[in-house]
Amino acid sequence: MHHRFGEGAPLISIALRHKTELNLSADQVANLEKIRSNYQAQVMPLVQQVRAIDKEIATLRQQPQANLIQIKAKIQQAEPLRSEIRYQRLEALENGKSILSAQQQDQLKNLLVSMRQNFRKSQTRQAS
Repeated sequence: MHHRFGEGAPLISIALRHKTELNLSADQVANLEKIRSNYQAQVMPLVQQVRAIDKEIATLRQQPQANLIQIKAKIQQAEPLRSEIRYQRLEALENGKSILSAQQQDQLKNLLVSMRQNFRKSQTRQAS
């Protein structure tokens, strides 16, 4: 699984958790927190709608004769919501990235690489 800056983990939250290592200013922290809370406020209703639709699809699939036309309609109903969630995430990440200096972005990338390596090591140990 390969990730570029802006993909994968919730980078704004990671940056905020590591604000000392990244040497974030108080303004940067406040701006990142604002971006994160705005994102969450915009996305949560969409996520709830998608979950409700997914439950409806699961219910339709449990019928002895699943109505594929209804299932397809529900899938099509969910896709614009999923698309909007994805866009909102990318917008928040780009806004968050614009708050960080180039050096801080590099530090964050290095931190993510280290976190991934530690995660893989722990997974390898658990599998043994």
